[in-house]
Amino acid sequence: MGYADKINARVENSIVGRYFKVKERNTSFTQELRGGSVTFLTVAYILAVNAGILADTGGICPTNGACPLGPGSIGTAACDDCVANTKRSFISATAAICVIANFLMGIMGNLPLAIAPGMGLNAYFTYTVVGFFGTGMVTYQMALAAVFIEGFIFVFISVIGLRTWLTTIVPKSIWLASSAGIGAFLAFIGLQQAEGLGVVTYNGATAVGLGGCPPGYRNHQYTFSTAQLESACILSDGAAIANPANSGWTPSSNYFCESAGVMRSGQTWLGIAGGMLMAVLLAKNLKGALMVGILFVTFISWIPSSGNHAAYLGSSAGPGGQERLDYFRKVVAVPDTSYTAAQLDFSGFKTGQLWLALITFLYVDFLDCTGTLYSMANFLGLYIPNFIDKKTLQFERQLPAFCVDGVSITVGAVLGTSPVTVFVESASGIREGARTGIAALMISFWFIVSLFFTPLLASIPPYATGPALVLVGAMMVINIVKIDWANIQEAVPAFLTFIVMPLTYSIAYGVIAGIMSWIIINGSVAAWNYVSLKIWGRPDHVEEGSSWKMVRQMTFTLNADRSLQESEALHTFQDPSTRGMKDGDESPSASQAAAEVELGGKSVDTSIPVVDFSAEEASVVKTWRRACIDHGFLYLTNHGIPESLVSEFFEQQHAFFRLPLDQKMTIIQDENNRGYTPYKESTLDPENSKRPDTHEGLYFGREVAADSEEAKLPLHGPNQWPSEDLLPNYRRVTQAYYDAVTALMRRSLHILALSLDLPRDHFDAMFAKPIASLRPLHYRRAAVMGGPAEVASPEDGGFSAGAHTDYGCLTFLMTDGTPGLQICPDGEWVAVPHIRGAFVINLGDMLERWTGGLYRSTLHRVVCTCGKERFSAAFFVEPSFETVVQVFPECLAKGGKSYPPIQSGEYLLGKYRATHSGYSLAKEGHAIAA
Repeated sequence: MGYADKINARVENSIVGRYFKVKERNTSFTQELRGGSVTFLTVAYILAVNAGILADTGGICPTNGACPLGPGSIGTAACDDCVANTKRSFISATAAICVIANFLMGIMGNLPLAIAPGMGLNAYFTYTVVGFFGTGMVTYQMALAAVFIEGFIFVFISVIGLRTWLTTIVPKSIWLASSAGIGAFLAFIGLQQAEGLGVVTYNGATAVGLGGCPPGYRNHQYTFSTAQLESACILSDGAAIANPANSGWTPSSNYFCESAGVMRSGQTWLGIAGGMLMAVLLAKNLKGALMVGILFVTFISWIPSSGNHAAYLGSSAGPGGQERLDYFRKVVAVPDTSYTAAQLDFSGFKTGQLWLALITFLYVDFLDCTGTLYSMANFLGLYIPNFIDKKTLQFERQLPAFCVDGVSITVGAVLGTSPVTVFVESASGIREGARTGIAALMISFWFIVSLFFTPLLASIPPYATGPALVLVGAMMVINIVKIDWANIQEAVPAFLTFIVMPLTYSIAYGVIAGIMSWIIINGSVAAWNYVSLKIWGRPDHVEEGSSWKMVRQMTFTLNADRSLQESEALHTFQDPSTRGMKDGDESPSASQAAAEVELGGKSVDTSIPVVDFSAEEASVVKTWRRACIDHGFLYLTNHGIPESLVSEFFEQQHAFFRLPLDQKMTIIQDENNRGYTPYKESTLDPENSKRPDTHEGLYFGREVAADSEEAKLPLHGPNQWPSEDLLPNYRRVTQAYYDAVTALMRRSLHILALSLDLPRDHFDAMFAKPIASLRPLHYRRAAVMGGPAEVASPEDGGFSAGAHTDYGCLTFLMTDGTPGLQICPDGEWVAVPHIRGAFVINLGDMLERWTGGLYRSTLHRVVCTCGKERFSAAFFVEPSFETVVQVFPECLAKGGKSYPPIQSGEYLLGKYRATHSGYSLAKEGHAIAA
């Protein structure tokens, strides 16, 4: 055990580790320090950028006599000196509030989130509320008073629960789109010049365009009103220059790149190289990938040589380069907030302008910060199971986090900064491994350092951190796949939320666009359905109830029915590339079947990896490993089992389940776990189910002669087959399918072993005589038995198959394509799309135990809401009865958890008794205790 491992073990088992839930969140002390450091590096730009923006207010200078003419005083010694001191105070104030806010977030919220003065909010504070050098609605001091009051209001609405309630009524699709939209917003920031690569710049015709030009090819932009057009320029020595006396100008750091200079900037290309380095290191799962890339670009940019075209310091770096170098050389600076701290002026509340500013701050900051908090929590939930409660949609320590946000806003106003908020750049640290408040404390620590080493940290170039923002943005967009894009009522508001955020440079505006469009669209559809209900009456598929209840059903289920019809059409469509397939041909590839994704359900998880068994073995092993670690589910295509055999197998299952009940009961499940299990016989989730699961099924296993020694073991013996008089081909086809999947199981176990860096034949002895069970299932309508159709209703405790994890090692699932399967990988239920011809493979509890939790056994269930029958066949792969399941030493060495050893057969027997009401466990000499 290395030194770092000893520290991690000591912290994990200490009171600190328990408080921050280090073990529960599957992290370590050093991982938290690394993640917090990466987050700090991606937000460190705020020190210089925030100070630069707020300095445009002039601070106290327009009101203390140093700049009496506002912008007209620029250039005078007194004004310039005051503004320079104010800017330094803004840097110190920014660092100071970041120290306090991140410390509170770490201690109270236990979240790895960075808090700092918000971009966008600082621009609104500067250019709209205060104005350039005090030319806006109120003075700088009055604006701080509004921010101060805003913080108290935030704390109040958080404590009384109003803030939480407001967030719970927002549709789930809006929050999912918000997370993805923030990812796009983050990438957009990283591509721009001020905080990124400079690849995207201003364009007068198209708003944005391709940039990346050196300083000599940049034309900076200025904004003035039409009334000021005549005075925009003056003549100086016969040449037209900008009029310095024009106080209405709003300066901008944006610029237009001349075509000759596009993508010729060494700084841009160095940043791109750093981004590619980060991507490669991430692909290889190297710890600290983002930090390595940032430092790589930073150190090269700090070489102040005329030959270094990517330099950020020195005269060769373009405008401001020499000033940055002079500031960099100071290395250490004494913090000073004398020009910004304690400057509150509450007299402005006597006028309506300051009240208007306060209200605007409130709603913009509420939507901005709350949206970011939930998006970061959602992103964090990808790495921490059940971090977000699937029922309440609240995350751990949500109220303290909200309160930290409000308190930090108030403290920030006292120090002299604009409103603070949670930064989307926190996602970079989460991706690097940050899971707890320790990372936030690390961020706070680095901001303490920055109070004294501001010259160094303020010199990290934007094109060093920009690539990290782009990469993190790409990772956050994954949430968009969970949106039901087939449902226009959800898709349009979600898309508007997603697209408005980056294009308006505002998270708040994106959320507003999504919520308003959702209300308008769904409200209009509901009104339409109400009129339809009153004129034409209740549709057949709508349950009887009050008018409001029926309208709700019509509004939020009609589209699902339409999606089902579309799904059925897709299932019957034959891809031109697969026409002419003969018996024995392999099933379609994932790419060919991609168009056949199920459209039903409120959300669809299309992120499950697809393993193509015909690909090179190294690629198969790599994808298999990633699926086992991240999902616990995977698709298996090109597996070699003919599609004709699969079709014939399902035809035989249809025929069996159509038999009268008394004929099926002749092969009722026996003590060997072979035979028929009746409708509503099992309850897989007794805690949440209010009635038995609505399916019937069969169990078949490996044929064991009744008079053999092996048959004395539980779960071993001959199969029970339907009468050949009734189904003459049933046994032949079903046994052929069983044998084919058994052969596939052997191949898959070899890949599984290789994915764990174990010998290929590692599992062979453990599965010499496997308890491999084939279970055809029929999720049926009550209409089959007479009476109204019965559908699953999780809200009322009714499931087709309740939530559960499988007991064994692997499960190979083939379905008829009817929607129903859902998984819960990260605290929320999502539908699993159907890929024709592909097996869905999920990991079981035994494999999770074998790997010490490195591989996941994921919760799943079946919820059939379409009123259709559903047929599936699960093949459960379980080791030999006597096999002892204990954590592999190789997995313990990789950080796996320790589980007590269990015997495979005994473990399975206990599970069967718990879930099957009609199953008898006892065989002579093998009585099992409950």
